[in-house]
Amino acid sequence: NALMQDNLTLEQKASLICVENDTVETGKRVFITPYINDAWTEQTAHIHIYVDALHSPNHIVSNVHVCIETIVHAKTGTILSDVNEADANPNDSDVNGVPIVLRKNRATVLLKNVLALFNGMNLDGIGQLQFNQSVDPYCVSTQYLWNSRAYYGHTTRMVIKMSGASTSPNFGY
Repeated sequence: NALMQDNLTLEQKASLICVENDTVETGKRVFITPYINDAWTEQTAHIHIYVDALHSPNHIVSNVHVCIETIVHAKTGTILSDVNEADANPNDSDVNGVPIVLRKNRATVLLKNVLALFNGMNLDGIGQLQFNQSVDPYCVSTQYLWNSRAYYGHTTRMVIKMSGASTSPNFGY
């Protein structure tokens, strides 16, 4: 469990990503493929990150759509709020500091954290990952149901602008 470990190395982080192509359940929770296993029954949450589509607005630039699926089992969808933590959301308490949000939706919390982590992230040598409809109108997040409604969550489409026109070593745009 990555949350129970301090300062993971790059190799330890990489080992948490499932790269096997089989369809059996695994102890890993991050995947590089879409969620396609209808036989999955484990009551847990997982994240799937993959290239969803390419959109080319002209002959120079391509928009690479990166899809991030944040999925939770319906029986694990409610979690305790962090209202008593020092860095809790101030909107989770009233003006007198009395907690008013005691439970949260796990899928929404995952979505919020994915957006906070990935939106604006610079991927060295490739470009900037963005959740921005002014860059590409396909940047949306939609809630879905999976596996006969046993799982639900969000499919979030982000974009990276790419071309070979840049002379910067930091960007493919």
